Amino acid sequence: MFAILSVMTVDVIGRYVFNESLYGGFEMIAYLLGLLIFSGFPIVSYRQEHIVVGLLDSVFKGKFDWYRNLIILIASAVALAFISQRVWGVAMILDKDDQVGQVLDIQIAPYVYGMACLSYLAALLMLIVIWNVVKAGPSATAASTTTSVSLDV
Repeated sequence: MFAILSVMTVDVIGRYVFNESLYGGFEMIAYLLGLLIFSGFPIVSYRQEHIVVGLLDSVFKGKFDWYRNLIILIASAVALAFISQRVWGVAMILDKDDQVGQVLDIQIAPYVYGMACLSYLAALLMLIVIWNVVKAGPSATAASTTTSVSLDV
């Protein structure tokens, strides 16, 4: 995050004070932003800190809440695995075509492979969370199986 802030600050100061942008600044920010977002996937997934909209929280109580949370966790793991597979496929295409950035001539594929690996890690960690929830069983309360921030609408 600090690297993005630094590059952006230098770019803006250069543009407005010296009438010269940082060479490749936009591209550097794009790479760093992608890595920042995908590096947060595993942490957010393992801690179950996804944004949650609690539309049906009042409908599901007790055991039903546990089953609902389990279904949501499984769907999240499947979605993360799907995203990982798609990102890996894009990385393979970029690698095969030797795609480089428009300004800096940096190969794009290694960054995208890194993003795919971080997504796979998030999917794996989500499976560990599912295993822990299943081990705890339906008698565990919803508060102990999730630490999500709830946005009640």
